[in-house]
Amino acid sequence: MRVSIARAQGSTPRPSGTLMLVTENHIAGTIGGGHLELEGLTLARELIHRRDTPRVPANRERIARQDITVSKHFSLGPSLGQCCGGAVDLQFEVVSAAMLKAWPQDTLRFTLALFGAGHVGRAIVDALSLLPCRIIWIDEREHEFPQSTPMKSTIEIRCVDSPSAEIKTLSPGCFVIVTTHSHDLDLELCETALNRIDLPFVGLIGSATKKARFLKRLEQKNVATRERLVCPIGLSTIVGKEPQIIAASVAAQLLVLSAPTDAGNPR
Repeated sequence: MRVSIARAQGSTPRPSGTLMLVTENHIAGTIGGGHLELEGLTLARELIHRRDTPRVPANRERIARQDITVSKHFSLGPSLGQCCGGAVDLQFEVVSAAMLKAWPQDTLRFTLALFGAGHVGRAIVDALSLLPCRIIWIDEREHEFPQSTPMKSTIEIRCVDSPSAEIKTLSPGCFVIVTTHSHDLDLELCETALNRIDLPFVGLIGSATKKARFLKRLEQKNVATRERLVCPIGLSTIVGKEPQIIAASVAAQLLVLSAPTDAGNPR
């Protein structure tokens, strides 16, 4: 069954148009969790069990059925005890092949060009693999890419002889993070990325001391936009040098940077 929020009024967990796919044993997507989703799952599975029967389950009130469509209204506060306080109309439909073909894909929040397949690079890919983003993962050393890399169409591995040459292929708006095994290569990548003013984020693994040294060397190379360099990477409020902690901090930082805006203010 396809469960959709046909109408949302007031404060609700998810907006109108949100979809969830329900089978007897699995779900994909979410209409917001909590009691509302539990009720939606329960009714969807009742309808799955009775889809060959034209009669609506007798223990459900105020359900209108038209052909293969069933809808039900939920007041989140009075009927479900949720503190959101709004109301939603859920619509339940038997899934057709056409519906599955047209199932919407996640909107990507950002594209990241990640240079380096070492410990931190692998941790960053792991942290981002479940998020709606595209990753272009670049390194010279094929053996450094792990066999357990999440196989997703949004993760592209590039093993190349000249990583810095890949920067010219990046689309405007792409984020860049540099975490390679070589400081000389790090510098070359940072210089090349910073010279592209259409790449809004250029991050470098390292400390404030490393940043100071790189800024001095970039100044010698006449890189006018060197102050855009972000080092250390990650949110300053998250402390820790373990690769997994750095990766979690970087994931949070990129989500903040790519957050949708409303009237110019991050949501």
